[in-house]
Amino acid sequence: MMKKVSSLCHRYRHDPTKNRAVKSLSRHMMAEISGIAGVRVKISKTATFFNAMILYTSLTNKKAFETAFERQRKDLSDLWETLSRQEKNLLANTRLDEVKLKLTSFIGSQGDRIWIACFDELLNALYDKRISIFDLDQYFKLYTDFKSRLIPVEHYGLAPFKQSFINITVLDVREDSVLFAYLPLKTAIRVTCDENSDYRYDEIPLDLQLDLNSIDNRAWSTLHDAWCTQNATQVMSILVDHELADPRVIKKLRKWLKKHA
Repeated sequence: MMKKVSSLCHRYRHDPTKNRAVKSLSRHMMAEISGIAGVRVKISKTATFFNAMILYTSLTNKKAFETAFERQRKDLSDLWETLSRQEKNLLANTRLDEVKLKLTSFIGSQGDRIWIACFDELLNALYDKRISIFDLDQYFKLYTDFKSRLIPVEHYGLAPFKQSFINITVLDVREDSVLFAYLPLKTAIRVTCDENSDYRYDEIPLDLQLDLNSIDNRAWSTLHDAWCTQNATQVMSILVDHELADPRVIKKLRKWLKKHA
C-alpha cells in the first residue's frame, strides 16, 4: 500500500532539477565543491542534492576556518614565530570563536563536534581546537591537498539532519529516521540510513500554499510514526485531513480512501 503513496508522491514531486532557485544553488554547489575539493558532483535528484549540500556546507566551513587562521597569522606576523604552540592556539581560537558563531556544526555519536562532515573525527578536532597545527608542513598541505582524506558524508549517520547542519526545517525525529521540510522545494522528506549506511530519501510534495507554522507539531509526529510503521491508510488520512500534500496528490488519495472506506 505504501508503494501507492510513494508512487503518487513521486509522480507529482517538486523536481529539484526544474526549480529555478534550487537549480541555481545546485550549480553553485557543484562549482564550489569542484573548486575546493577537486571532486566532481552531479546533482540530478533529491538524494544527490542533499548529499551535496552536506559536502558543500562542510567545505565552506573548512575554508572559513583556514581563512580565519591565516588572517590571525598575518595580523601577528611580527610575533608569530616567537609564540609557543599553545599561545598560537589560544590567539587563533579567539578569532575562530567569532567565525564559529556564523557556521553550523553537529555532535557526532562519540560526542565530537563536527564542522566538516567529509573529514573524520580526528581532523575535525584539529580544526576545532588545535588549528595552529597547520603551521606544520604535513598539515598545511591539507588546505589544498586533502582529497585522500575525504570520507563519505554518511559516516555520521543522520546527525547532520537531526541537528540541522544544512538548511532544512526539522519536523520530527526518530532514532533511525528524520522528517524534515525543504522550503525552497516545498517538499517534506523522510531520510533514513540503509544497511550500507547510504541515505534513503522518501518525498511528499507539499501544497505550495502551505504555511508550516499553521500545522500542529502533532500532525507531523503522527505522520512520521505512520510512515515509519508503513501504515499507508493512516499516512493517506493525515495528508488528506490536514491538506498537507500537493492538491493533485490529495485528490487521488481522497478518492482512494472514499472507495475503500
